[in-house]
Amino acid sequence: MSIIPTGSFFGRYEVRANYDEIGVSRAPRFVEGDAFFYRARFGLATTPISISDSATVSLQFTPQTAGVMGTLPNTITDASIGLHEGYLRAGSSVVRFDVGRFEMNYGDSLVIGSLDWNETGRSFDGMRARVAPSGPTGYYVDIFGTQVDEGRPDVLTPFAGGDHYFVGVYSGVGPAITPGLDLDFYLLAQIIPGVDAIDLAPMDPMNAPTDREGATEGTLGVRAKQKIDMVDYRAEAGVQLGKRIPTFPTMMMGMAVPPPPELDAVDAFAYQLDAEIGVTPVEMLRLGLEGIIASGDDPTSADKSEGWNELYPTAHKFLGLADIFHQGGQKRTNVGSGVLHVTLKPSAVVTLQVDAHLFTRLEGMTAMGDGGFAGAEVDTGIAYALGKGLNLKGLYAVFVPGEDFYPQGPMAMTADEKLAHYLEIELRYDLK
Repeated sequence: MSIIPTGSFFGRYEVRANYDEIGVSRAPRFVEGDAFFYRARFGLATTPISISDSATVSLQFTPQTAGVMGTLPNTITDASIGLHEGYLRAGSSVVRFDVGRFEMNYGDSLVIGSLDWNETGRSFDGMRARVAPSGPTGYYVDIFGTQVDEGRPDVLTPFAGGDHYFVGVYSGVGPAITPGLDLDFYLLAQIIPGVDAIDLAPMDPMNAPTDREGATEGTLGVRAKQKIDMVDYRAEAGVQLGKRIPTFPTMMMGMAVPPPPELDAVDAFAYQLDAEIGVTPVEMLRLGLEGIIASGDDPTSADKSEGWNELYPTAHKFLGLADIFHQGGQKRTNVGSGVLHVTLKPSAVVTLQVDAHLFTRLEGMTAMGDGGFAGAEVDTGIAYALGKGLNLKGLYAVFVPGEDFYPQGPMAMTADEKLAHYLEIELRYDLK
């Protein structure tokens, strides 16, 4: 047995301007002004340890500290350390089984991703099995079950009782058809059992219990990706069916709203499609066109839910790197978008990227409004590979909001003041 180190370390300076003017800075991360984010993640993994003629075990342990500089109460307080990954893997040449806390990345991370751009990232608690009869380069089937929320009512969460599970089957069969083809099929489910809430504060109407009906929502999807000579393509589509627990307003006219006495599940039907085609006319240049559509919820149909549930993606990759359009409770839902991608590699260590987005909302945000143009964004970036695993990158993005979806402040502003700006500079080292 030997020990294999892994790690991810970065510092990133972020600056935002006019986010507050379009209502985005109300999201916890997207404060107006600047902030410096950091991550220090160092992992240890064992090589497979033989326990029989055909079976092995290995261990992965990855603690992490991450956050924002200057948020600790004083200079003699250390940042807390958490466990990003910690799991046992047992298996053979055909089957492996993981149990514990682990990352999940599938496809282009459009439905399930580790959210690696975020300083904390994402990992899941649960179990996962992989069947790969043809070895690591052939087809595979993953079956996983995770618990997203234990949901036991207590003094801090008298309303939140009830577990929340995320389970699924994800298969990749492309290599069995032809080398270089990604062809994935998946069936995922979010399961929220019903719960009779416990009234732990009978004298406080704001903490009144809520009986919640159970709901199971399934996502059926397919993904394909391939490069043929100078042309490449990527497409992923999905539908969602089943039952969904609706959200309810917690604030109205600036005042807190108590939870309803009962939450009944509603019928869900949603869809999404993300497709991109690219061409590489010369080795250093790629041009791509992408189209995105994700169904929106009709505000006039209270007994149905038609908005796409984005699940657990690395959304930073798809809806503009300024992350403006992805905020405000909308996420990857009620979206129509067209994107132009231009990638230039003038040398082996330098990459230049320009992405231009046009955004629309398919449905109005309220029963009184309609969909339409919601904004445009241009992202420009440069990445410089300083050495193996060490990268320096810079990004500047400007967002032009659609006035019907990003109401401006009470005072009249010039066109320049309506633009939102984002700048980031990051130095990162990945030990693999």
